[in-house]
Amino acid sequence: MKRMRILAFLLLAVLSMGVLTACGGGYPSSEAVAEAMLGAYQSYDAKTLLALLPAEYLETYYEEEVTDEEEYLEDLQDVLDDFAQLMEELEGSCSFEVTGKEALEKKELRALNKALGDYLEKDVEEAEAVTFEVTFSYTYDQEADESVTTGTLIAFAYRGNWYLDPNSIPRTPNFFLGVNYTPESALAAMFDVMNDLDIRGFRELLSEDMWEKIYRQEGVTEEKFWKELEDAFDEMKDEIDTWDLYKVVCEIKDIDKQDDLGKLQGELKDLLKDDIEAAVVVEVEMTLTIEYDGEDVEMDDEREYTVFKYDGKWYIHPDDLDMF
Repeated sequence: MKRMRILAFLLLAVLSMGVLTACGGGYPSSEAVAEAMLGAYQSYDAKTLLALLPAEYLETYYEEEVTDEEEYLEDLQDVLDDFAQLMEELEGSCSFEVTGKEALEKKELRALNKALGDYLEKDVEEAEAVTFEVTFSYTYDQEADESVTTGTLIAFAYRGNWYLDPNSIPRTPNFFLGVNYTPESALAAMFDVMNDLDIRGFRELLSEDMWEKIYRQEGVTEEKFWKELEDAFDEMKDEIDTWDLYKVVCEIKDIDKQDDLGKLQGELKDLLKDDIEAAVVVEVEMTLTIEYDGEDVEMDDEREYTVFKYDGKWYIHPDDLDMF
């Protein structure tokens, strides 16, 4: 059954995009941390992002990665500049509201402490970590839309101040726009789905044209397809919950323009109503480490993904998801 092949693919490729870290002086509350991060993206101010992590974290990170504050500040500013350029291209702007604050679940807290363990001397306690949802409004081509992000922010208290989980710092427009406006953000959406088994994000990996084709091939209604896939995702989550968190790293090594656009168009012509607009081949290097039954298991892999632009958005080639 194709849905189980999809899920097998996802399980074998559980990973996420690597996230640049920052550091700084901390904030008086978890809400202040979330608002500072969102404010940095409104003002395109990298120095605000630099204040989201403990100085102790950054000092250790600099030593291990042989880098310095100036280089990190430049990297973070590049992220913000890319976001600013996207807003300009879309003739858009964003505003944000923090919503849905909750305490971290125990497995999420274990994951956070494992990720921070090499950089901080003390663990974060259960009462000192929370997760947020963020509602954002954005203007695109002069028309306002509203959406709720599927991603989350995690804030934690350390030595009396509040900071942001490094992996909560957005690297792609997906966090804000919820759509795939660049090849990198299309890949980030796929990696987020693989990592979190997020059924909401899975739908955006392919265009509606392609989903309609899948329903016909499976011989089921749209509602039945998504209900069965959601049930399968839940079963896989139960299995992953038996792991004592994993460390995942994914790095884009190279992006090349797809030279033979005609050949790709031929492959997709039966799946799409119109022609594709562009395509790239992305080389990705990944490392997946999980702790299972008390032992660390590490897997390295390199893959190439074909990402194509259709109707103004970027999507993953269905063959890369084993969809057909």
